Amino acid sequence: ATVDSLLAAFNAKYPNISVTVEYLTYQDGDDKVNTAIEGNAAPDLVMEGPERLVANWGAKGKMVDLSDLWTDDVIADTNAAVTAACQATNGAYYEYPLCMTAHCMAINKTVFEAAGAMQYIDEDSHTWTTEGFIQAVEAVYNAGYENVGVVFCGGQGGDQGNRALINNLYGGTFTNAEHTQYTANSPENIKALETLRDLDGITFDPSIVGGDEINLFRQGQLQMATCWNIGQQLIGDHTDSGDEIMFLAFPSENGTDSKLCGGIWGFGIFDNGDAAKIEAAKTFINYICNEEPAASVAASNYFPVKASVTGVYTGTETETLMNEY
Repeated sequence: ATVDSLLAAFNAKYPNISVTVEYLTYQDGDDKVNTAIEGNAAPDLVMEGPERLVANWGAKGKMVDLSDLWTDDVIADTNAAVTAACQATNGAYYEYPLCMTAHCMAINKTVFEAAGAMQYIDEDSHTWTTEGFIQAVEAVYNAGYENVGVVFCGGQGGDQGNRALINNLYGGTFTNAEHTQYTANSPENIKALETLRDLDGITFDPSIVGGDEINLFRQGQLQMATCWNIGQQLIGDHTDSGDEIMFLAFPSENGTDSKLCGGIWGFGIFDNGDAAKIEAAKTFINYICNEEPAASVAASNYFPVKASVTGVYTGTETETLMNEY
């Protein structure tokens, strides 16, 4: 219904551009798009993140360069990390971003309080140290909860959760600064994995992905989740049994240097060889991202990528939570 209202407003101003929408899921979305590409029937426009638009389809030469939309004013207004992620190594921009978020952890605050584990968490800043994390897990485990958290690797779904937990515990990284070499087997990451392996209450399950972890957490079978963000918090800030859910940054050695994995969503245009459709798609992108940015960002329940887009949630029932996050 929200998207329909955005499209109605767009067509009120641009009645000659027809937009139809297909909603994709993480289960089959990639397969649908890749199959369409192989059959020379790719969509004209797609909303996704740079991991697909830039690093996958863009790198394969399937996308239109959107550099003409990236004016100097847009670049100056857009979060620098987002700008870098939307630009390929060849200089082309294959994504025009709308919104972003930062992924985080969550705990069952009700259980942590009962176990005396909240003393290891800074509730005001939603942070904890690596030592505090270990002590909190031990406290919850000793309170009778055998499965406090899980390390999973069944697929890419939710990989930003476990990866960020492992990297942050002792200051490790996933790649080098130039993104040319993997550093997953660094001493810091090895130490983190060994710490998690030896920590009572943390289990390893290679069969599940992030969505499974979230379900187990909401069901009360886990007492923490690494695959979390504001979207999940807005879906429900209590477990199925009514326990309070609190979001947290990933633990780091000093509690303040946590590096959060970001999520960026925006638009890309497949190069289907139709100049008129490409131009129409650019008109749509400009409308959603530049003419009505606040309404479009609000529809996502995430945060604007541009400094000039402010007050998105002012006066809404989620204003306090969004500001806190």
